[in-house]
Amino acid sequence: SPKTKYYYRLGVVNPNGLQTLGNEISVTTLPGMDYPFVDNGEGGSATWIPDAPWALSAEDAVSPAHAWSDSPGMNYANGIGSQSLLLAAPLYLAGKAVVPVLSFNYKTDLGSGDSANVEISINNGADWTSLASFAGSTAGDWQRGRISLVAYTNAAILVRFRLTSDAAATSADGWHLDDISV
Repeated sequence: SPKTKYYYRLGVVNPNGLQTLGNEISVTTLPGMDYPFVDNGEGGSATWIPDAPWALSAEDAVSPAHAWSDSPGMNYANGIGSQSLLLAAPLYLAGKAVVPVLSFNYKTDLGSGDSANVEISINNGADWTSLASFAGSTAGDWQRGRISLVAYTNAAILVRFRLTSDAAATSADGWHLDDISV
């Protein structure tokens, strides 16, 4: 995950079984994302900036135990203008990607007039372009989304998953995301 501190310590065991530990060192990862990008939800939330109540949840996942939910443990709210899960830093495709594809597992349970949107920005979030929009329900089954990013191979991109809902009363679980990769 970007901007995350990791700790390392070297251990040496001699032929007699004696062990010596070296000094602990820390390393902080760079702020940008690496390509290829893979997130199965198990590395924590540092890779994404979630608008509340988006959060990692163990209520339903494809692999292994956690997935993103727009409303963990409850139904999503009515009248949401924009509630997003935003990549924490740009993903640099320039000079690295030939045929990049955004892939993710998703489940939707949305009321009429509500939508789950996948969007991309090439100017650090100033403008957004729609890549896909989902409505309705996947009937409790996980689906696989695959979106070509070939048009963005010379760019640094931000990806966001954004939920919108109208003011009509809805009693639905919302949107779950897992195994997000580029």
